[in-house]
Amino acid sequence: MSAYPNTYPMEQQPGIDWGTVLPPMISRYTQEQPAAGARRACLEIHQYEQDSPELAADRERELESVRAAYVFADLVYVDSFLNDHRAVAGLLLEAAPYLKRHFGATVTLRLKVGFEDDGSRTLQVLAVWSGALRDAKNALAAFDREWWLQNCRRGSGNIILDYELV
Repeated sequence: MSAYPNTYPMEQQPGIDWGTVLPPMISRYTQEQPAAGARRACLEIHQYEQDSPELAADRERELESVRAAYVFADLVYVDSFLNDHRAVAGLLLEAAPYLKRHFGATVTLRLKVGFEDDGSRTLQVLAVWSGALRDAKNALAAFDREWWLQNCRRGSGNIILDYELV
């Protein structure tokens, strides 16, 4: 019998020299927990803004501008996402004119929060498109080349830009 659990006894090994048998791995969490979680950091920012009314007013004006430029698919989820990812609102405001230039001035831009399997969230920016699929693909490719590829890092991987055919 082997000295380690979950290994085969020597009699069951068909003449193969396996060398040194490693001890079984102990499953445990090895990384230290961060001092302050992301949620706590967001709460600290919100508290700071409440203590500083001029910052809160600036932030609210920025969010109102986003609400004017985009349609929110679900107000609660999108507002929560924008509050948790503070830099995204400014990026969206900069992106809107470029999206309108490539998809057309009358296109509806919709924001929707997607939930991933691991619990993370992404913001989906959708150009609601009623034209041909090929035209939507070309418009998105032109937008990517002109503006998005130079600015996508600012979204920290939390933004997906696409079109939605209707």
